[in-house]
Amino acid sequence: MSGDDYLLDPRAPVDPEVAALEKALLPLKFRGGAPSERVLTASPKRTLGPWPWVLVTTAAAAAVLLWLQWPTAALYPGCPPQTFVSKKSEVQVHLGELAVITLLPDSQLEFVHWRADKQALFHLKRGGMHADVVPPPRVKAGFFCVNTDLAKVVDQGCSYDLLTSPDGTQIVLVHSGAVTFASVTPADGFREVFVPAGARAVVRPEGMQTPTFQGASLEVKRKVQQYDQMRRSKDRSRLPEVVKKLVAVCYDKGDTLPLWHMMQDGDPGVAKAATEGLIKLVGPPDGKATKRPVSEVWLEHLREQAW
Repeated sequence: MSGDDYLLDPRAPVDPEVAALEKALLPLKFRGGAPSERVLTASPKRTLGPWPWVLVTTAAAAAVLLWLQWPTAALYPGCPPQTFVSKKSEVQVHLGELAVITLLPDSQLEFVHWRADKQALFHLKRGGMHADVVPPPRVKAGFFCVNTDLAKVVDQGCSYDLLTSPDGTQIVLVHSGAVTFASVTPADGFREVFVPAGARAVVRPEGMQTPTFQGASLEVKRKVQQYDQMRRSKDRSRLPEVVKKLVAVCYDKGDTLPLWHMMQDGDPGVAKAATEGLIKLVGPPDGKATKRPVSEVWLEHLREQAW
């Protein structure tokens, strides 16, 4: 697949597969509002007006039509595994008042289990979906999990889109909250990335890409792509140099997202260059002594100051 240039530069030739992914995502366009509002809030009551029976009849007919066009299903803790298949229309799957899944047309989703007070697990076999999950403390982070053939998406109380493609490309785009997106294959060392609201991550059979915010500059995206390609190569000697060049074109606080992932690279030169870039953009975190890993301290600092 040659869509990387198109993903980074709208002026580049359009890759048909990537264009198809974008078209498929259109029905999942963010609808606005907090996840809990979309999942939990009922429509306000209205007065029927001077023609109540006409309105009631019309509303009933509209409700039947909506039900036919928008099939729904409900799950509960302990219910048996089952498969949801959408054909020409979307399908909604409700997990009580905790989460709503909107399955895109021509998609297949397997429900694996819902263990009370623990985890609801799904497997997206094909197509795409939109998920709205209420944030903590209503549910614990990690309650809602979706596997694909290449990765696992674990929610942190969020709203996100997940799309799979026959060629193996899979994209997660987060609208609110955050997710962890982890490879489930050894091709990329079972890499896990953190994707906050406004960012996206892509995984392909050859490995997971470092996430960036949607508004990141073309220069930043290209340097991140170079880092990912070299990180998976046999010769990693130039990785610190690539990260230094990335830092040189980072000017927005959102550019700290790929740098935070790079500071956790096993190469000391890469980690040092990425950390210097983080300090350049947002300054160091609080210097208080802590036993927490440095990456966790930085993550908290970045979520407060940059993301």
